[in-house]
Amino acid sequence: MKHLWTVLRSYFARWQFWLVLLFWLMQVGAFAATGLRSHGGRRDLWPMLLMAVGYSGAAVAFQVKEQLGAYRAALVPGFRTPHLLAGLIWLTVIVLPFPALVFAGGGSALGILGVALPMAGLAFAGCCRGGWRAGVFGTSFIILFVPGVATAVGALAAGQYPWAASALCLGALWFVADTVLFLATMDEETPGYDVQFRGNLRQLSGPQARRNMLTAMRRLDREHSLWLRLVDVQIPDVMPFVGNSRWQRIAHWRRAHANWWMLVLTPAIMWGVMVAVQYGMVHGRPNELSLVLHGTLWILVMMPSTVALNAWQVRGGMLARELTYPVRRQDFVVEQAISILLSQFMAWGVLAGMMALTLACFPGVAPWDDLLVAVCISGPWQLLAFALLARLGTLGSAIPMIAALVLATATGTGILMGCIFLNSPPVTAFVATASAILGGASLVLAYRHWLRVDIV
Repeated sequence: MKHLWTVLRSYFARWQFWLVLLFWLMQVGAFAATGLRSHGGRRDLWPMLLMAVGYSGAAVAFQVKEQLGAYRAALVPGFRTPHLLAGLIWLTVIVLPFPALVFAGGGSALGILGVALPMAGLAFAGCCRGGWRAGVFGTSFIILFVPGVATAVGALAAGQYPWAASALCLGALWFVADTVLFLATMDEETPGYDVQFRGNLRQLSGPQARRNMLTAMRRLDREHSLWLRLVDVQIPDVMPFVGNSRWQRIAHWRRAHANWWMLVLTPAIMWGVMVAVQYGMVHGRPNELSLVLHGTLWILVMMPSTVALNAWQVRGGMLARELTYPVRRQDFVVEQAISILLSQFMAWGVLAGMMALTLACFPGVAPWDDLLVAVCISGPWQLLAFALLARLGTLGSAIPMIAALVLATATGTGILMGCIFLNSPPVTAFVATASAILGGASLVLAYRHWLRVDIV
């Protein structure tokens, strides 16, 4: 085990480690300050515990999978053992402070361990292997915040069901042991070998990196990967027939996207999850629902734009090849833009429709005027966000697009909240018109840039 300390130190060398450590320390500090003697039964402790254990456990899984999913793991004798031990040590460090703090306050350490350890085990298994394990890890965050389930889990954490806590701990240990066995025996032909979530930002840059990523995804066994069956990335091996008319070609470009209907539904699903979680955290009080709905209107500004971000990023490695198709560049640029804009505005429309449907279920509480303002402001804003992402899509890196999306979201949210605060129809109309004009001008500039740029 002479290499164990070297492997442990490799975590310190990555700047992402310090961000995760800072986040974990903040959650541990908040957990301790909120109430050591609450026995974990207070529901305002759940975000701290679950986010700290789940997020940090996922970060450890990313690091371990990246280290073992390389040729060195197969060529260097004894390479895997210290890396697996280091990952298990970090998982232990992540989980144990929470039951220790509760035990110091006179609470049930077993109860808290029955919640924290399964979350860490699911995070480790889901992020190393993907598939249904990742689905269980993701949905567990939603289920634990459902009011009835949250009450039962609070009683579990308070030590009222020690046998259930013990069974959950055993299940978590099984997840960890199964994942360790997978990591110790996997090779290039093992389904899930190429499922990696690298923490190195360099993997986001360059069309060759994106092509390698998509090639690796195609190598996976789709029959054993729920994620790939949902995404269904389609990369033609030969030059396809793209159609004679403009709309036939637009339909072809849309088929080349990664399962566009999932992209369209994702913003609405995420908004519904946010509302359900926040509504559950306020104990389902109707008088708090209005604040929850107000606090999620900004999703109309950001989430539809992620459809465009995803489209440019996933398809970035194919653009150089598609430019060789027998299509004029002017037509190619316009049709690509329309195909992505259709998905983006469909996602925006589905999200707005789901918001309206949800508000209709709570008469007297729903802020209809505010929703109308949000629709008027966020609709034209999508044009501006799309043009910005299209302009940056030729740089061969996702980092500028992500930074631009964050900046555009912050600006758009500020404008939206200002219009809601003023509650003035003329001001809303003026801002919406100005956003539409600015978005149209940005689309023209992005179009001219695409006509001149060389994509390599």
